[in-house]
Amino acid sequence: MSEIEDTFESPGDDCWYTAIEYQEAIIALGTAITPLHRRMLVAHAEAPDGILSVRQLAAAGGYDHPNVTYAQYGRLGRLIAKSIGVEDQGVWTNIIGYGYRTQSKELIWEMHPELVQALAALGWTSHAAPQNLLDDIALAEKDKNFATHTERKALIQARIGQGPFRTALLTYWGSCAVSGISEPAVLRASHIKPWRVASNRERLDQANGLLLAAHLDALFDAGLITFETDGKIRISSLLAVENTHKLGISPTMRLCRITTEHETYMEHHRNLIFRAGLPVLSRLNQIGSKPIAEVDSPNLTDTQLLDELDKLRRSDFIQ
Repeated sequence: MSEIEDTFESPGDDCWYTAIEYQEAIIALGTAITPLHRRMLVAHAEAPDGILSVRQLAAAGGYDHPNVTYAQYGRLGRLIAKSIGVEDQGVWTNIIGYGYRTQSKELIWEMHPELVQALAALGWTSHAAPQNLLDDIALAEKDKNFATHTERKALIQARIGQGPFRTALLTYWGSCAVSGISEPAVLRASHIKPWRVASNRERLDQANGLLLAAHLDALFDAGLITFETDGKIRISSLLAVENTHKLGISPTMRLCRITTEHETYMEHHRNLIFRAGLPVLSRLNQIGSKPIAEVDSPNLTDTQLLDELDKLRRSDFIQ
């Protein structure tokens, strides 16, 4: 076995640190993290699922030889570990992530999702995380219902659309559930019933997920589109017609499939997340409430509607 293969080891559960610990360590290190380190970290964190080959990582730093990845990540891993307070990690590169070989024998490196999240929180990556996402990750890291780091990892990865949850959706849908786009780089693993209000089982349930192109995911997450029981798209009147045209959104769009398992979650989305528009404002005014959101909930009584809207407002779903 070569030296590279010896270095490329799985870290095991005892190598995990929280997003907050990573974030604090990086802040404390300051300029000790070189521009080369930063280029490699950013490229790695922004890659789909935080996965790049060692050769791609070296190229991100401006080098051709993959050994650069091991040397630089080993140095950086040791700096981060020391900043966190770990004196002897063994294999310092494991602080950044873990590696494995593909069937073609290519060496692949997957960044720990906690480090991906820390870099987003610091604003290093183009997809900087909103505060509610950081809060959710912090809650997951403290969740005592999961006995192992592996279980907490799966929960965190599901929240940021990575790991087994994304893999399951890629396998199930194969492409965007609406548009048919199959390029993985632009596909997002989207929860139907939002992560924050879902149980741990629901957060990891494949039936609570849609594989959507990025623009459709953003619209679905914002409540500007939803889907009927037959899979047909429903577009909020809050989305300007000219923007629907620019985004390529059409009333004829529909999910390529929808099962009874999906519908359980989709009903929640239609009733509590989807923002229908002006008609609901009138309904809220009629029952004496200040219109705090344009949410269409036809299956709820007036009292239930107000209660649910208040819950969502306290949960940061309504800004």
